[in-house]
Amino acid sequence: IAAHPGTDNTTPTVFVPQRYPYNPGGTGFGPNYSYQQHQNSSDFHVWTFAYDVSGVQSAVLKYRLDNDGTNPLSNNDNETYAGGSGVGSWQSIPMTYRNFPTGNVTGNPDINFFILPDYIAGEYYAEIAGIAEKLVDYYVEVTDNQGNLTKTAIQHVVVGPSNPGGGGQNGVFWTPSNPTLNDVITITQTDVTVGAKLHWGVNTGGQTWQTPDNAYWPAGSYLFNGSGPAIESAMDGPDAENNITIQLGPFNNPDQVVNAIDFVIHYDNNTWNNNNGADFHIPINNAPTAVNYQALQHRISLWPVPANDILFVGVPVEFIDGHRLIITAMGGQTAMQMEICRENFSIDVSRLESGVYNVAVLDENGTVRAVSKAVIR
Repeated sequence: IAAHPGTDNTTPTVFVPQRYPYNPGGTGFGPNYSYQQHQNSSDFHVWTFAYDVSGVQSAVLKYRLDNDGTNPLSNNDNETYAGGSGVGSWQSIPMTYRNFPTGNVTGNPDINFFILPDYIAGEYYAEIAGIAEKLVDYYVEVTDNQGNLTKTAIQHVVVGPSNPGGGGQNGVFWTPSNPTLNDVITITQTDVTVGAKLHWGVNTGGQTWQTPDNAYWPAGSYLFNGSGPAIESAMDGPDAENNITIQLGPFNNPDQVVNAIDFVIHYDNNTWNNNNGADFHIPINNAPTAVNYQALQHRISLWPVPANDILFVGVPVEFIDGHRLIITAMGGQTAMQMEICRENFSIDVSRLESGVYNVAVLDENGTVRAVSKAVIR
């Protein structure tokens, strides 16, 4: 190392990939389900931790389907990356980065560890969805910024009968999780027993809760209380699994540029789910660059959503030197910018007006290395 400073030929360190639920499409037990039998979702997440001194360039989940549902002793098709006639071709899913901060990030004086790590590996995760009653092989590939590659060992799981809603996400969620203006967005709430209407508006021109253009209204929608600005649209369900859903979008009509969707859920019994007063907000990417934009989103973590006075930021270690963070309003005006000096830090956003902001990390050459959106309340 001393003879070759700056040279990195070591591959990234990667934790053995885990999955959740462990038994997709089958029965789950244990404390997560109050020690009762639970029908797991057939969709499942694979997650791992990875770190490299040169920084992680990409993390990709690889999976393939077995052709006959068995892993026979007579061949090694399921055990090798090359595979064979018994398995299909590898499919790739970019993994999302989640920062794990070092130090006492909560500021809680009761947390007084005398030895704290200088670095903590970041979490990377991705979902395998839409598969039922198949044997699946999977592994994770992680590449550092010097091009060194680590492949984890191939693992296997038998996915049970299709059950996309049984043990997956709970509460309110939407897919895709980071929609563009060209996407149809499906909003779901689980574990409900009454019908509901989506009470919603849009963020446009920096103003939240504006009336959506008529082109965006699902059939049967109407202005709330006859005057708005929010509208209400009937949600489908509850179905046999006690889920209610609605589809919105795409939001690509040039007559109204939508920066975010603001919504709450108005149940038919006249109760509400307003996310404990924070409402729900879905930022819309109006300048998608396909895979490149998705990869850039995986390089930065922002929380909470929405943020009130303080926005927490987590970035990979390689962004510490010579990188700066810029926050811009949807109109393009620079709201804040600063040099990045550590992996995890907080920003006082109390002076920013409520709305959706673009957040970007630029290197010393002005190249965008990470992007995301922040919702300020």
